[in-house]
Amino acid sequence: MSYSTLQAIWPGEKYENVREFANSHGTAPIVWTEFCVRYLHEDPYWWLFNASKPDCKLWKCWKDTSIPEGHRAVLMFTFDHFYVEKKDYHRFAADLRSFLDSTKISANHANHWPLIAQFFEMEPQYPAVALWCTSVTSDPYEGTFDEEKDAYGPFDWSKCYSVYEQIDQLGVR
Repeated sequence: MSYSTLQAIWPGEKYENVREFANSHGTAPIVWTEFCVRYLHEDPYWWLFNASKPDCKLWKCWKDTSIPEGHRAVLMFTFDHFYVEKKDYHRFAADLRSFLDSTKISANHANHWPLIAQFFEMEPQYPAVALWCTSVTSDPYEGTFDEEKDAYGPFDWSKCYSVYEQIDQLGVR
């Protein structure tokens, strides 16, 4: 079974896996499904058939200021190479709780988001935290695989972003 992982991030330096959740369907798919229905007016699992397309409109929703900022932050947290900085832990936990309160997630489905909100509310002592949504894909913080060395090279930290730094640059609250 696949799993999702919270990763402690030391931006520009290193990362480590700190918490795993069995059944990765309890993380990103919940958010993506909600965005498909509520904001894109698509079928719930539209993302399954469109997420890998280069111009997928789901990934652009974080810039749509008609969508509540907190919902956009939750969406961005599901993106590879996006993290929440320690100074924003409470902000993210509140945004996540607000997102959860406004959705109708069935009790019959896996849902790790309440535990993730609790994790942020406890103010872990990491500089930042990211989400590796599914173990089915390679770890987003590994570098490019070098065939000659048979190992991963260094990760390019210039391709990592703070969720709230990006949202705040839009200038709308």
